[in-house]
Formats: sequence, structure tokens, C-alpha cells
Amino acid sequence: ISRKQLKQARAIANTMISTNSQVLPLSRKQRDDRIREVAEKYIWLYLQDDDFTRLDTNKRLMKSIDPRTGEEVDVHGRIWNIELMYSRWKAFVDSKYYVDFQQDYPDGTIGYAIFTKVVKKVGKFVSKPKMDSCVDEINSDMKHKMNAMHNVLKRSGVRDALEGFVPTNDGATYDQFVETLHSGGAFEIVDF
Repeated sequence: ISRKQLKQARAIANTMISTNSQVLPLSRKQRDDRIREVAEKYIWLYLQDDDFTRLDTNKRLMKSIDPRTGEEVDVHGRIWNIELMYSRWKAFVDSKYYVDFQQDYPDGTIGYAIFTKVVKKVGKFVSKPKMDSCVDEINSDMKHKMNAMHNVLKRSGVRDALEGFVPTNDGATYDQFVETLHSGGAFEIVDF
């Protein structure tokens, strides 16, 4: 502590003694990591939902801590259905698990940064799709092809030619198709 800080502290202390005042805490700030601890159980359940992840039959059972009970449980390895972390977070925010979280904690929110930290902590049993995953051969191949198509569609000449395209029979516009290809979610392509 510097001399200036000591001098200032003595002056404040002398003023408080002379005026017979007290220091009262207004409120206690919540820990920054509290929301992460609260969010763990909702994200852990989300990670086991077949709409967002699926079983990987080439993986063994893995140990995971169930945030609801604090006990170590065996969980089967899973693969993401959604390629990008941002898209995973958006899917979580639109899921029933986030609705449950908001009902339990009306003032709470789970932003992208908190979501990624919690997924890294509780989601070690979920991995990115790989070509050698038994259940993922067709889906992974489709995602690789989608990535290649996305790169072609983003070229300026191709983009200029297709941006004015008007779909028929509930087809996708250029922007919708590029967004789906960018997300890497092969399951979304079926909607077109």
C-alpha cells in the first residue's frame, strides 16, 4: 500500500470516528462462476438429447459427473449433430432445457461464453463427428460434401449468379441454403 492510500484511509477512518458513523454492506455480489454451476445440469441434459447429439457405437462408456446428483455415472460416448459451437449454443437457447433453466432462474441467462465453458467441463463424452465413427459414416461424408459446396457457393461469381434465385415449391433461397451449409448440420438439409 502506498503512503497516499494510507493517508487517505486514516482520513476516512478519522472522519468516521468523529461522526460516529458505521460501514454497512449494501449487498453481496454473486460469484461470477455461480451461473456456470447452475447451468451445468441443464447443459448436461441437453448434451444427451438425441436431437442435438447421437450415440457413437465405436466409443465405450465414459465416466461423467451428473451435475444433478454430483455422482459419477457411466455415459455412452456421443457425437454432435451440429457442427459449429455457435449453432450448438443457438440450439440450446431454443431448447426445452433453456426454458427449464429460465423457469428455475427467471433473472438468469446463459450466454455463448458460459455455454462453451460448461460444455468443455461437463461434455467430455461428446465429440466432433469423425469419418471413422460407425454411426457417422454417411452423415460425416455428407458434412464434408456440404462444406465443399459451401466453399463453392461463397465464391463471388457463384454468389452473384444465385442471389436473385427465387425458389419454387417451398425450396430454399440462396441465403437459407448457404446458412444451412455453413452450420454443417446435415440433418437440417432434409428440411429443404
